[in-house]
Amino acid sequence: MLKEFFFKHLNLYSWLKKNQSCLLCEGETNHLRGWIFCSHCLADLPWLPHTCLQCGIDITQAYQKCGTCLSQPPYFDHTVTIFAYARPISQMLIQYKYHGHLYYLPTFSDMLALKIMTHYKKNHRPLPDLILPVPLSISRLKHRGFNQSLEVSKSLSRALGVPYDENVLVRTRDTRMQAGLSLKQRRANLKGAFNFKSANKIYRLVKNKRIALVDDVLTTGATLDILAKLLKEAGARSVDNWVLARTLATIS
Repeated sequence: MLKEFFFKHLNLYSWLKKNQSCLLCEGETNHLRGWIFCSHCLADLPWLPHTCLQCGIDITQAYQKCGTCLSQPPYFDHTVTIFAYARPISQMLIQYKYHGHLYYLPTFSDMLALKIMTHYKKNHRPLPDLILPVPLSISRLKHRGFNQSLEVSKSLSRALGVPYDENVLVRTRDTRMQAGLSLKQRRANLKGAFNFKSANKIYRLVKNKRIALVDDVLTTGATLDILAKLLKEAGARSVDNWVLARTLATIS
């Protein structure tokens, strides 16, 4: 309890202190939607204007599919993302994820919510019926103190009016860290790592539903693909990914 108290109040203090100016250059933010960037730094962020409709990799034309998704389509259907996983966004997401810098959350989730609404409108698709955060193992949840994907899910749920449920998916075992692993190694590492919390109840929740999976970063897509497969085998109509950032380096 004491750790949780200091964790929450440290983040509150940091937000109150830093929210008065741009977190990157300390210039005036001009209260731009309450975001933590000034207009100049905002323009210099590693935006991803054109991405593959399915996997979110950068391509020359928006709302098309890349060659890999056309030849070897993943189980998930669409991916919505806003940034390339590059500086300064990569550093900020590391601080958010591993060091509890939760004052980044309102800005990032608001940006993603705007991109989501644009994406579904342009593709003439209804918003999903349910938001599911990618689950953490119990040990990692205890170590970090929060699930970064769940916090984004909560914010998106409020902004978009789509319910979220943190009790559908569960991580059944710890896995080694994914960073540095190839796609093949990541898939092997994740085998059997996820399941439904309560199979009979969950099948009723996801059957014929449009699902949105939420995570902070999409690298190879191995985790999200495994979860999409699990959900579609349970009867989900479609599974989309909503992520803050997408790595652009090829990982074979």
